[in-house]
Amino acid sequence: MGRVLQLVPYLPPRISGVGDFATVLARTLRERHDIATTFLVANSEAAARPAGEARVIEITDRKPAALARIILDEKASGLPLTLLLHYSGYGYQTRGVPIWLRDVLREAKRLDPQTRLLTYFHELFAFGMPWQSSFWLSPVQSHIARELLALSDVALTNSTIAQTWLRDRAPATKPVHFLPVFSNVGEPVTVAATSERSLAAVAWGSPEQKARIYSTADSLVRVLGAQKIGVLYDVGAPVQIPSRVRDAVDVREMGVLPGHEISGLLSHLRFGLMSYRPALVTKSGIHAAFCAHGAAPVSTWTGNERTPEGVPMWTLANLPGDDASGICRTWYAGHSADVLSDQLVALLT
Repeated sequence: MGRVLQLVPYLPPRISGVGDFATVLARTLRERHDIATTFLVANSEAAARPAGEARVIEITDRKPAALARIILDEKASGLPLTLLLHYSGYGYQTRGVPIWLRDVLREAKRLDPQTRLLTYFHELFAFGMPWQSSFWLSPVQSHIARELLALSDVALTNSTIAQTWLRDRAPATKPVHFLPVFSNVGEPVTVAATSERSLAAVAWGSPEQKARIYSTADSLVRVLGAQKIGVLYDVGAPVQIPSRVRDAVDVREMGVLPGHEISGLLSHLRFGLMSYRPALVTKSGIHAAFCAHGAAPVSTWTGNERTPEGVPMWTLANLPGDDASGICRTWYAGHSADVLSDQLVALLT
């Protein structure tokens, strides 16, 4: 049995796309490749529930020497060990400037130059308006991302924009891979055709994302009516839903649901509504879940930015046809948890 040490900001039950992603990946690596995961969790309160059979180490001391020693002690057990860092700056430091993390990895590399580091850049750095801290800290966040890239033996990321940024700053010999995220709520073996699905849609995401969906209420109501969509499931933390949406369809507020219940919903409905920057949609676990279950993702995003070539995404002005379910599944088949774990194993070895 091989082993990988995954560094994560959070684990379930904390709601975190990165934590869910890492947990599914750990399970897939074990079941498919007999590779065990030890989680090193930056925010210890998030490790309240063990991640399956994976071992969990809570970080209680962020001093570089102490934490680097914990990492190397894991390696000293005699089993092959690679570090897989799931990087999103704000998960490791409230302002997105985790200098301690960089220093820990630098110290681990210094103590044992054979330490192998793969970094999956879920995020690089933030942007913001001049009155927001992210505006002023963006250059520092960018600098830390560059330093983590320099420390990494392999870089992975989930958008072509981030891949270009990383490639422009990495030596030509350093691999920089684009690996879209997979569904965190399951991958059904088969999916129903669009014509066999119920006339229902789902709005699922963070409160901010759902608020953006409902901000297009007039267009949304018009399109749902034209498509004879009679039920709209609202999944996630509650938000204010415009009265004209409630008047037009049967809105069923489901609240926060476990993954298997979300999977059950997505398996039978027609459309998944989302509002996510089109060029970065391959970062979205919600988009991946829609595609895995054959529910056509429909974006309410306004603007001229385009979705990457070949990625299934429709708009309120350009709705999918009856072949949508098959298109989604065909695309997703190349980006499933199994496929990503296979690619990762090749990089680990």
